Amino acid sequence: MTELYNHVANLIRREVIKYTPQLFYTKDHERESETFAFASSVLIKFGTDFFLVTAGHVFYKEDASSIGVMIENDFCTIGGELKSFEPNDSDTYSPHNLDIAIFKLDDITINMFKEKYEFLELQNLG
Repeated sequence: MTELYNHVANLIRREVIKYTPQLFYTKDHERESETFAFASSVLIKFGTDFFLVTAGHVFYKEDASSIGVMIENDFCTIGGELKSFEPNDSDTYSPHNLDIAIFKLDDITINMFKEKYEFLELQNLG
């Protein structure tokens, strides 16, 4: 079984990780010790628009500027327009709600991601 897990991990390392930036949380943008891995995400392109998608609860009650990615040793915030659907929000709770956050990325953020990652074409999914 370990061999199977190693094989899957190697495939992910080689093929999947280029589309899935790790999100980090920081309380202090100046102090590296305050930054830690927080969530995963996926980069998607649809036509001329570029998106970062993650779970809605990642941004629930959090300041979006406290969540970002590490590019080299720099904490970089995600720029653009955020729409979040939080299934545990007591005002709109339903067991059928999606737990998803969608960031429509601005040009600066798109270019930042393109230096290290690739975007999945939405029409190629599913």
